[in-house]
Amino acid sequence: YVLVTSGTTGRPKLAPLGHRQLLDFADAMIDLLRLGPEDVGYALAPFHFAGGLRSSILIPSLAGASFVCLQESDVDGFFRAIETFAPTHLAAPFAIHRAILRRAAEFPGQVASSRFRFLRTTAGRLDPDESAALERLFRAPVLQGFGSTEVCGIAHEPMPPRPRKHESVGIPVGGEVRAVDTGGRTCGPGETGELVVRGPLVFDGYLDDPDLTARSFTGEWFRTGDLGTEAADGMLYCHGRIDDQIKLNGYRLELLEVDAALATLP
Repeated sequence: YVLVTSGTTGRPKLAPLGHRQLLDFADAMIDLLRLGPEDVGYALAPFHFAGGLRSSILIPSLAGASFVCLQESDVDGFFRAIETFAPTHLAAPFAIHRAILRRAAEFPGQVASSRFRFLRTTAGRLDPDESAALERLFRAPVLQGFGSTEVCGIAHEPMPPRPRKHESVGIPVGGEVRAVDTGGRTCGPGETGELVVRGPLVFDGYLDDPDLTARSFTGEWFRTGDLGTEAADGMLYCHGRIDDQIKLNGYRLELLEVDAALATLP
C-alpha cells in the first residue's frame, strides 16, 4: 500500500510499502510484545495513518489476536470497551493517550477493572510524567517507539522485565540504526547526529520520484531526518527533526521545546 507523508513541513511524498516490509515488521513486533490469540486490542487511530493500519489491524491479525473497532479517537468508547471486551493492550497516537489521561477521572470503575498488559504510543512520544501517570492508572507499562512512514519500525522499548528508560525510544527493531554527523562519520556514544537506518523494514524508495529517493539514501542507509544519539547500552534517544529548527533573533529553537512549553498551559 502507499502512504502519503510530508513530515512536519514540505510537499507530500508517496511512500509505497510492500509485503516484505509489513510482514517483517509484524513478526518483529509480535515477538517483542509477545502478542497472541488471548490478546484484545483497539483500533482507534485513522486507518489511513501508518499506525492505524499497521499497529491496530495488521499486527494483531497476524498474531491471531482480536481488536475492537471504535470511532476515530473515541475516548469514551475506549473506557466503555474495558468492561465489554476486557482489552489487554492499546496502540494509539500519543494525543489519544493524553486525552485518555485527562478523562480517566470520569471512569474510575473502568480504570480499576482494566487488565492491560501494555499501552503503546505511536506518531510521537509522551512526556515522561504523562507516561508515569498512565502507568500508575492502568498498572501497566507505557511503551514508546520510533518509526517513520518510510521505515515501519526503527526502535521500540521492550516489554518488562527488560530495562527501559522513559527518555529513550528503545532499542533497534528489525534493522540497524546509527547516528552520523554532517560529514557522514558515525557518531560515538552520546554524540548527536542524524539517525540513519538500514534493513528489511526500510522501503525501496518514493513513488515516481527518483531524485528524492536518491537524496534520502546514503548507500543502503535511509536518512530519517531525525536528530538523535545512541547510548553505550544500545538505547536510542531522539532530539527532534533536522527541519524542525527555527531561527529567531539569531537563536536556533527546537519546535519540540515550544510544543512542550505550550502543553504546560491550562
